[in-house]
Amino acid sequence: MMEVLFPYRCPICDRILSGGMVFCPMCAKTLPFMEEPRCKVCGKHMEDDEEALCEDCGKIPHSFIQSRAAFMYTGKVRRSLYRFKYGGRRGYAKGYARGFALKNGEWIREIRPDVIVPIPLHRKRQRQRGYNQALCLGRELSLALHIPLRDVLVRTRETAPQKRLSRDSRKKNLKNAFQIDKDGVQYIQYEHVLVVDDIYTTGSTLDEAAQVLMSHGAEGIYGAVCAIGTG
Repeated sequence: MMEVLFPYRCPICDRILSGGMVFCPMCAKTLPFMEEPRCKVCGKHMEDDEEALCEDCGKIPHSFIQSRAAFMYTGKVRRSLYRFKYGGRRGYAKGYARGFALKNGEWIREIRPDVIVPIPLHRKRQRQRGYNQALCLGRELSLALHIPLRDVLVRTRETAPQKRLSRDSRKKNLKNAFQIDKDGVQYIQYEHVLVVDDIYTTGSTLDEAAQVLMSHGAEGIYGAVCAIGTG
Protein backbone atom coordinates (compact mmCIF):
# COMPACT_ATOMS: atom_id res chain seq x y z
CA MET A 1 0.00 0.00 0.00
CA MET A 2 2.81 2.42 0.89
CA GLU A 3 4.60 1.64 -2.38
CA VAL A 4 1.42 2.39 -4.31
CA LEU A 5 0.75 5.67 -2.49
CA PHE A 6 4.37 6.79 -2.25
CA PRO A 7 6.35 5.02 -4.99
CA TYR A 8 10.13 5.11 -4.74
CA ARG A 9 11.85 7.32 -7.32
CA CYS A 10 15.37 7.39 -8.69
CA PRO A 11 17.16 10.24 -6.86
CA ILE A 12 18.84 11.42 -10.07
CA CYS A 13 16.10 11.41 -12.74
CA ASP A 14 13.02 11.11 -10.46
CA ARG A 15 11.55 8.18 -12.40
CA ILE A 16 9.37 5.76 -10.44
CA LEU A 17 11.25 2.52 -9.71
CA SER A 18 10.22 -0.96 -8.61
CA GLY A 19 11.86 -4.23 -7.77
CA GLY A 20 14.08 -2.85 -5.03
CA MET A 21 16.23 -0.67 -7.31
CA VAL A 22 17.56 2.57 -5.76
CA PHE A 23 18.82 4.12 -9.03
CA CYS A 24 17.40 3.53 -12.49
CA PRO A 25 19.71 1.50 -14.79
CA MET A 26 20.51 4.51 -16.98
CA CYS A 27 21.46 6.78 -14.08
CA ALA A 28 23.39 4.00 -12.35
CA LYS A 29 25.82 3.96 -15.29
CA THR A 30 26.64 7.66 -14.99
CA LEU A 31 26.58 8.31 -11.24
CA PRO A 32 29.17 11.02 -10.43
CA PHE A 33 30.82 9.17 -7.55
CA MET A 34 33.64 10.91 -5.72
CA GLU A 35 36.93 9.52 -7.00
CA GLU A 36 40.53 9.67 -5.91
CA PRO A 37 42.62 11.68 -5.46
CA ARG A 38 40.72 13.30 -2.62
CA CYS A 39 41.69 15.70 0.14
CA LYS A 40 42.69 13.64 3.17
CA VAL A 41 40.53 15.79 5.46
CA CYS A 42 37.37 17.05 3.72
CA GLY A 43 37.29 14.55 0.85
CA LYS A 44 37.10 17.06 -2.02
CA HIS A 45 38.41 15.88 -5.37
CA MET A 46 41.92 17.12 -6.15
CA GLU A 47 43.70 17.38 -9.47
CA ASP A 48 47.15 16.68 -8.04
CA ASP A 49 47.47 13.24 -6.47
CA GLU A 50 50.72 14.25 -4.80
CA GLU A 51 48.98 16.80 -2.57
CA ALA A 52 47.48 15.57 0.70
CA LEU A 53 45.20 18.53 1.45
CA CYS A 54 43.04 20.84 -0.64
CA GLU A 55 43.72 24.57 -0.52
CA ASP A 56 40.97 25.17 2.05
CA CYS A 57 42.06 22.46 4.49
CA GLY A 58 45.70 23.48 4.07
CA LYS A 59 44.88 26.97 5.32
CA ILE A 60 42.13 26.44 7.88
CA PRO A 61 42.22 23.77 10.63
CA HIS A 62 38.98 21.88 11.21
CA SER A 63 37.41 20.58 14.41
CA PHE A 64 36.46 17.29 12.74
CA ILE A 65 38.97 14.59 11.76
CA GLN A 66 37.75 13.62 8.30
CA SER A 67 34.69 13.87 6.06
CA ARG A 68 33.63 11.86 3.04
CA ALA A 69 30.96 12.24 0.35
CA ALA A 70 29.17 9.85 -1.96
CA PHE A 71 28.96 12.07 -5.04
CA MET A 72 30.37 15.17 -6.66
CA TYR A 73 28.08 18.20 -6.49
CA THR A 74 27.44 18.36 -10.24
CA GLY A 75 24.41 19.66 -12.13
CA LYS A 76 22.21 16.57 -11.90
CA VAL A 77 23.18 15.87 -8.28
CA ARG A 78 22.59 19.52 -7.43
CA ARG A 79 19.07 19.33 -8.90
CA SER A 80 18.46 16.05 -7.10
CA LEU A 81 19.50 17.47 -3.73
CA TYR A 82 17.26 20.48 -4.28
CA ARG A 83 14.29 18.11 -4.68
CA PHE A 84 15.51 16.11 -1.68
CA LYS A 85 15.55 19.22 0.53
CA TYR A 86 12.66 21.29 -0.79
CA GLY A 87 10.56 19.07 -3.06
CA GLY A 88 9.29 16.48 -0.61
CA ARG A 89 11.50 13.71 -2.00
CA ARG A 90 12.59 12.34 1.37
CA GLY A 91 12.71 8.87 -0.20
CA TYR A 92 15.91 9.87 -2.00
CA ALA A 93 17.71 9.25 1.30
CA LYS A 94 17.80 5.51 0.59
CA GLY A 95 19.67 5.95 -2.69
CA TYR A 96 22.14 8.43 -1.24
CA ALA A 97 22.80 6.20 1.77
CA ARG A 98 23.39 3.16 -0.45
CA GLY A 99 25.70 5.22 -2.65
CA PHE A 100 27.66 6.42 0.36
CA ALA A 101 28.01 2.91 1.78
CA LEU A 102 29.15 1.58 -1.60
CA LYS A 103 31.79 4.26 -2.10
CA ASN A 104 33.00 4.67 1.47
CA GLY A 105 32.42 1.30 3.10
CA GLU A 106 36.13 0.64 3.59
CA TRP A 107 36.61 4.07 5.17
CA ILE A 108 33.71 3.39 7.57
CA ARG A 109 35.33 0.12 8.62
CA GLU A 110 38.59 1.95 9.29
CA ILE A 111 37.19 4.75 11.46
CA ARG A 112 34.61 2.53 13.20
CA PRO A 113 32.09 5.20 14.31
CA ASP A 114 29.99 4.34 17.34
CA VAL A 115 26.95 6.49 16.53
CA ILE A 116 25.44 8.50 13.69
CA VAL A 117 24.25 12.04 14.49
CA PRO A 118 22.33 14.14 11.92
CA ILE A 119 22.69 17.90 11.57
CA PRO A 120 19.41 19.37 12.89
CA LEU A 121 17.02 21.85 11.33
CA HIS A 122 15.46 24.64 13.34
CA ARG A 123 11.95 23.61 14.41
CA LYS A 124 10.36 26.43 12.37
CA ARG A 125 12.11 25.36 9.17
CA GLN A 126 11.34 21.72 9.82
CA ARG A 127 7.63 22.54 10.20
CA GLN A 128 7.71 24.38 6.88
CA ARG A 129 9.59 21.59 5.07
CA GLY A 130 7.88 18.70 6.85
CA TYR A 131 11.08 16.75 7.55
CA ASN A 132 14.83 17.05 8.11
CA GLN A 133 16.69 15.64 5.12
CA ALA A 134 19.82 14.98 7.22
CA LEU A 135 17.77 12.89 9.66
CA CYS A 136 16.26 10.92 6.75
CA LEU A 137 19.75 10.27 5.41
CA GLY A 138 21.02 9.34 8.87
CA ARG A 139 18.27 6.76 9.33
CA GLU A 140 19.07 5.11 6.01
CA LEU A 141 22.80 5.15 6.74
CA SER A 142 22.11 3.58 10.11
CA LEU A 143 20.32 0.72 8.38
CA ALA A 144 22.93 0.33 5.65
CA LEU A 145 25.98 0.51 7.95
CA HIS A 146 24.49 -1.13 11.07
CA ILE A 147 25.45 1.86 13.24
CA PRO A 148 22.94 3.25 15.78
CA LEU A 149 21.40 6.66 15.12
CA ARG A 150 21.22 9.27 17.89
CA ASP A 151 19.32 12.46 17.03
CA VAL A 152 20.89 14.44 19.87
CA LEU A 153 21.81 17.78 18.28
CA VAL A 154 19.36 20.69 18.53
CA ARG A 155 19.47 23.91 16.49
CA THR A 156 18.86 26.62 19.05
CA ARG A 157 18.14 29.48 16.66
CA GLU A 158 17.08 30.01 13.08
CA THR A 159 20.08 30.74 10.85
CA ALA A 160 20.35 32.22 7.37
CA PRO A 161 20.78 29.74 4.47
CA GLN A 162 24.48 28.94 4.20
CA LYS A 163 24.55 28.97 0.39
CA ARG A 164 24.14 32.75 0.35
CA LEU A 165 27.09 33.46 2.64
CA SER A 166 30.86 33.80 2.40
CA ARG A 167 33.17 31.53 4.40
CA ASP A 168 33.57 33.98 7.28
CA SER A 169 29.86 34.75 7.30
CA ARG A 170 29.05 31.03 7.42
CA LYS A 171 31.10 30.60 10.59
CA LYS A 172 29.48 33.61 12.25
CA ASN A 173 26.04 32.47 11.13
CA LEU A 174 26.46 29.11 12.89
CA LYS A 175 28.25 30.30 16.02
CA ASN A 176 26.46 28.81 19.04
CA ALA A 177 23.63 27.56 16.80
CA PHE A 178 23.76 23.97 18.14
CA GLN A 179 23.46 22.32 21.51
CA ILE A 180 23.05 18.78 22.81
CA ASP A 181 19.63 17.57 23.82
CA LYS A 182 19.70 17.06 27.61
CA ASP A 183 18.62 13.43 27.19
CA GLY A 184 21.22 12.76 24.50
CA VAL A 185 24.45 13.53 26.35
CA GLN A 186 24.83 9.92 27.46
CA TYR A 187 24.96 8.71 23.85
CA ILE A 188 27.95 10.70 22.62
CA GLN A 189 30.35 10.65 25.57
CA TYR A 190 33.67 9.02 24.67
CA GLU A 191 32.35 8.05 21.25
CA HIS A 192 33.51 8.37 17.67
CA VAL A 193 30.63 10.20 16.01
CA LEU A 194 29.66 10.23 12.32
CA VAL A 195 27.84 13.52 11.68
CA VAL A 196 25.50 13.40 8.68
CA ASP A 197 24.46 16.27 6.39
CA ASP A 198 23.41 16.67 2.77
CA ILE A 199 26.14 18.92 1.30
CA TYR A 200 29.70 19.88 2.25
CA THR A 201 30.89 23.28 1.06
CA THR A 202 33.36 24.87 3.49
CA GLY A 203 32.94 22.61 6.53
CA SER A 204 31.55 25.36 8.76
CA THR A 205 28.46 23.36 9.75
CA LEU A 206 30.45 20.24 10.54
CA ASP A 207 33.03 22.27 12.50
CA GLU A 208 30.39 23.86 14.71
CA ALA A 209 28.67 20.52 15.33
CA ALA A 210 32.03 18.89 16.13
CA GLN A 211 32.88 21.53 18.71
CA VAL A 212 29.57 21.03 20.51
CA LEU A 213 29.83 17.23 20.47
CA MET A 214 33.42 17.22 21.72
CA SER A 215 32.56 19.66 24.50
CA HIS A 216 30.21 16.95 25.80
CA GLY A 217 32.71 14.13 25.70
CA ALA A 218 32.87 12.84 22.13
CA GLU A 219 36.43 11.81 21.25
CA GLY A 220 36.48 12.21 17.46
CA ILE A 221 34.11 13.59 14.85
CA TYR A 222 33.78 12.45 11.24
CA GLY A 223 31.45 13.67 8.52
CA ALA A 224 29.28 11.92 5.95
CA VAL A 225 27.49 13.87 3.21
CA CYS A 226 25.57 13.13 0.03
CA ALA A 227 27.71 15.42 -2.13
CA ILE A 228 30.66 17.78 -1.99
CA GLY A 229 31.70 20.67 -4.19
CA THR A 230 34.89 20.73 -6.22
CA GLY A 231 35.99 24.31 -5.51
